Amino acid sequence: MKGDAEWKSGAERRKFVRLTYVLPVEFYMVSPDHQKRLTGLIQGFTRNVGKGGLCLEVNNLEERRALRALSGQAELLLYINLPFNQSPVETFGRVAWFKKLDSYPHKFLLGVSYLNSDLPEVSRPIRFAKAVSCFHRAIAVFIIFLFLGLMGLSSSNVILRKTNKRLVGRLIQISEEQSRVSQEIFYLDDLKEVLDGKLEESRRRISNLKARKTEKLLNEVVFQEELKKAHEKLENAERKLKDLEEGKVLLQRKLAEIKERKAGLDEKSIKKMYNWLKMRQNKSTGLVLSYEGDPFLEDWAFTYDQALAAQCFLLFKDYKSTRKIFDFYLHRAKKVDGGFTNAYDVSGGHVVEYVVHSGPNMWLGLAVLHHISETGDKSYLPLAEEIADWVIVLQNEDPEGGIKGGPAINWVSTEHNLDAYAFFNNLYKATKNKKYLEVSQKVLTWLKNNAYIKAERRLKRGRGDATIATDTFSWAIAALGPALLTEQGMNPDDILEFAEKNCKVTVDYSSPSGDKGKITGFDFAKPRHIGRGGIISSEWTAQMVVSFRIMCDFYFRKNNLKKAKIYQDKAEFFLAELDKLTIDSNTRIGQRAICLPYSTHQNVDTGHGWRTPAGRNTGCIAGTVYAIFAKKGFNPFEIK
Repeated sequence: MKGDAEWKSGAERRKFVRLTYVLPVEFYMVSPDHQKRLTGLIQGFTRNVGKGGLCLEVNNLEERRALRALSGQAELLLYINLPFNQSPVETFGRVAWFKKLDSYPHKFLLGVSYLNSDLPEVSRPIRFAKAVSCFHRAIAVFIIFLFLGLMGLSSSNVILRKTNKRLVGRLIQISEEQSRVSQEIFYLDDLKEVLDGKLEESRRRISNLKARKTEKLLNEVVFQEELKKAHEKLENAERKLKDLEEGKVLLQRKLAEIKERKAGLDEKSIKKMYNWLKMRQNKSTGLVLSYEGDPFLEDWAFTYDQALAAQCFLLFKDYKSTRKIFDFYLHRAKKVDGGFTNAYDVSGGHVVEYVVHSGPNMWLGLAVLHHISETGDKSYLPLAEEIADWVIVLQNEDPEGGIKGGPAINWVSTEHNLDAYAFFNNLYKATKNKKYLEVSQKVLTWLKNNAYIKAERRLKRGRGDATIATDTFSWAIAALGPALLTEQGMNPDDILEFAEKNCKVTVDYSSPSGDKGKITGFDFAKPRHIGRGGIISSEWTAQMVVSFRIMCDFYFRKNNLKKAKIYQDKAEFFLAELDKLTIDSNTRIGQRAICLPYSTHQNVDTGHGWRTPAGRNTGCIAGTVYAIFAKKGFNPFEIK
């Protein structure tokens, strides 16, 4: 019996190539005349290949059969499988030697010689083996260069991270300065109202004294004393008011200078936020990761977030990225009860949250309508209409014409019906199909009858649910618009005033870098009703900024510049507060960019049936994208 060493010794050794890429080989033992199969199909794997044969490792071969083959009583019909080839190499071989391996009872090495080594087919395995050998050398060289490149890239990433940190630090610093000056101006505005009241009171007092003197109800001495006191109060209020106005002018100049310095930072921050979003889009599914920093949610892509991402891509004229999202929902997304689920796995696209809500579906439809308006491409219109027809079924199940929360769900929320009004109203404009207009009008009636509490001048969370939800206030302004709200008897100023009085909070905040300070923004609800301290939602604060901007434009068009300025100042103040929340992404995917966290506090009750994500550095699509919307003055409910 020839040994393994003899198989690879001498001049023959040069003819054989040791394989690091193992080839699967299947074979039958057949009779010497090749007319009869003596065994079933046996599988082996190559160790070496050569021009005249190969060495096989076989795990399930009986020794008697190996001996039979070695004695010439059997030969082998070989099928050698090469990668990237549809058909295997088929040839006959003879066992030249075998060696039993001690580790397993039926494990052998077989030395196999080709019966006809001159056939072109049998040269394919050694050609492949040599190519792999050369390839491995090339890979080794490539790895060396790759290592050097990665060292350079790592150095580049370190520099980039430092640049991001400097940007975030500068942005937070100048935003704190802006907030402080803005708050001083707000204080002066409040003080001015008090002084204006005192001025008016002094003028009324003087007028009243003069009237009483004319009617001879006061003698001259009393009249002169009272008149002197009234004039002193008037002059004191006028003097304070003048000082206040002079101080306010100085503060406004300082604020203008701060904004000018910050303008460049704003542009950089918007670009880096967009880059963060862009880098998180999966190349296979087109979905965008919703969160970073919470290990439980690290692979989740929420449908609502995909709609926001699609609209953000459109803002930056990135139509290709938008279409990737729509293609997933049009061709790959699994539906449950006729609707898209709340969340899918970002890599595989399979469902990770089987809950189906009407709101995220309509947001996806809104994103499609924005795409049509922006590009003129109607290829995704069937997706929007499919969502609309599914939602109409939910409306038909509600006796009052509201949009239910989803299939087999009885509650009807204000939020979803605000979504519905905007979606169907814009869908009607895109298609001129009157059935969509009818749906939107039914929804508007439902909102007026079920969502608005006239006595409290605000909206409820839903039918029979008076819970305070901040997004119902901001989305009422954005989805319906101040003009329509006023027409329907829902005062937009009152709605936003209620939101400020009940949901605005100032909290202590420690940034991921360890800097501590105070931030003012909007909670998800009224904190006292939940039994916890205040927390700030980056997304819902940005939603309020969008609404303040809408109100500013509304009053500017009405030539009420005083009110327009009030809302403009509020929008700019809360934008500066949002900037103080900015974090530099520390994840592998987002390390070249910056983003906003979901909220100021991790893993706390929002008051609406879910908790904030875990992780102090939990960047999220909703907060980051809505901050971009707020900075750019973009209303996602409005399609122009």
